[in-house]
Amino acid sequence: MSVAVTEKSKTEQFSEKTLQIINHAALALMMSIGHRTRLFDTMADLPPATSGTIADAAGLNERYVREWLGAMVTGGIVEFDAALDEYRLPPEHAACLTRAASPNNVAVTTQWVGVLGTAEDAVVEAFRHGRGAVAHRCAHDRMRPRPSCRCPSARRNRARRRSRGVRHARRRCRG
Repeated sequence: MSVAVTEKSKTEQFSEKTLQIINHAALALMMSIGHRTRLFDTMADLPPATSGTIADAAGLNERYVREWLGAMVTGGIVEFDAALDEYRLPPEHAACLTRAASPNNVAVTTQWVGVLGTAEDAVVEAFRHGRGAVAHRCAHDRMRPRPSCRCPSARRNRARRRSRGVRHARRRCRG
C-alpha cells in the first residue's frame, strides 16, 4: 500500500513540476513582451500607478497593458495594491529587468524563449531527416534589428560591428 501512495506522490510531484515549467515558460514570454514594449523601463520610472497611467506613459494600449500586468502580478514580478488599483515594479525587480540594469537585464534574455519556439518545427523535422535545423529566418527581427532598420539601437550596433571590422551579409527576410 505504501508503494502505491509513494508512486502517486511522485506522480503528483512530477505533474506539479511540469505545470510549473509551462507556467514559467508563459511568464518568460510575458517578460519578453515587457522588455520589448519597454514596460519594465516605464514602470521603473513611475511611482505606483494605474494600468491607464502606465499605458499612457509607455504609449501603449491600456487593455493589453492591463492584461500584461495581470500576468506580471500573478508571476510575482509586479506588485498590485487592490485598494488603490495601482501597480508597482519594486526597485529590486527593476534592477534585473530594465535596460538601466544592463548587463544584469534578465528580461532581454527571455526573448530567446519566443525565438526558440519559432524554431521548433525545423528542429522536429531535423529529428526525422537528420540533416540539421535551419534557424528561423525571422528570428533576427527579435534579437538583432534587420540591416535596413533605422532605429538608434540598430545604427549603434552596425557602427559597433563596423568598428571591429565585422561585416554581415544582408539577407532578405523570407519568413
